[in-house]
Amino acid sequence: MTWRPDDRQRMTAEYRAALARLPDAYTLALRCADSGMSEDEICNQLGIEPESLEPLLELAYRKLHAELTRR
Repeated sequence: MTWRPDDRQRMTAEYRAALARLPDAYTLALRCADSGMSEDEICNQLGIEPESLEPLLELAYRKLHAELTRR
């Protein structure tokens, strides 16, 4: 299982800054997931097929984690 931020981490300025440094597609995917959107809603928002969502989110969370821990 890939690292996932907890509620306290998502509320920090550091988290928001790291999220802003990611490519737009990853940022949007993570914001949708964090907001509680369903998988179908996220796929529609991103214009992707359902089978692409899990790999996209896994990569996005890994990149976010790397941004948060690189300093």
